[in-house]
Parts: sequence; structure tokens; C-alpha cells
Amino acid sequence: MPPLQVSQVGGKCADLQRTDFSGAQMAGAAFGGVKMDRADFSWSDLTDADFQGSARCRGTNFYGARMSKAQLQRISFEGATFDRAILTGASLDGSTLTGASFVGADLSGAKLVGVAAAGASFQGARLVQTEFTNAELSSANFTGAVLTDAKFDSANLLGVSFVSVTGLETIDLSSARNVG
Repeated sequence: MPPLQVSQVGGKCADLQRTDFSGAQMAGAAFGGVKMDRADFSWSDLTDADFQGSARCRGTNFYGARMSKAQLQRISFEGATFDRAILTGASLDGSTLTGASFVGADLSGAKLVGVAAAGASFQGARLVQTEFTNAELSSANFTGAVLTDAKFDSANLLGVSFVSVTGLETIDLSSARNVG
């Protein structure tokens, strides 16, 4: 069966807001120009899924979802939940993650270049070799996270919590802004 393709319908954005996709097998699915605010993708398989060009995913639930290598660039994920999700090798470059939650998620090898993630929670997350270059991370919470070899080049770290993190000694924060 070919991967699911969801895109614009009749020149308008498809509206999948509040749709329940929990537990769905959607590996390789493409969502272009789709409104998915408050949709539920909990425990879904979204491996290699392509959300590029999606209008919005604000408040969307990705709890426990498998999203390895997913393309999630330039999307609004404000207030979304990615707790316990697997996002290894995913790309979230340029996305808005303000207030999003990644508690206990695995973002090893993920790219979060230029994200706006003020107030986001990465508590207990696995962030090995995760790239936060040019990220806006003010007031983000990394308490208990594993940060081995993560990159924070030119990231704004104003008010960021690094309490009880693992791997902090492997990070070069010399080019990060507002470290304190």
C-alpha cells in the first residue's frame, strides 16, 4: 500500500484539526498545506513522514509517536506535545516550538536549526548530537536531559535550565548567547 498523501483540497488547505490519528501506521505519509491543530497522533508511526508546508500543528498531540527522520521544517508546533516521542534524525529547522513539550523524547541526531522554542520543555529528553544552532531557547527547560555532543552555536540561552543534565561537559557554549 503506498504512503498516505494529504494535501490541499480544491485549492484550500485540508482541515484535519482535532482529528484522531492515534496509533495509526502512517510511515512515509506526506501532509502538505494541512491544518492539524489539536489533532491526535499519539503512538502513531510517522517514520519518514513529511509535514513540510503544513499550515499548522498547534497543540497537536504526538505523545509516544515514532517520527524518526520526519521532515518537520517551518511548521507551527506551538504548545504541541512530543512527550516520549522518537524523533531521531528528524528535521525541525525553522519551526515554531514555543511552549512545546518534549519530556522524555529522543531527538538524538535531530536538527532544530533556527527554531523558536522559548519556554519549551526538554526535561529528561535524549538530545545526543542534536543541533540547536541559532535557536531561540529562552526559558527552555533541559532538566535531566542527556546533551552529549549537542550543538548550541549562536543559540539564545537566556533563562535556560540545565539542572542535572548529562553530557554538559561535551558541549561548547562559547558562541551561545546569554549563557549564565
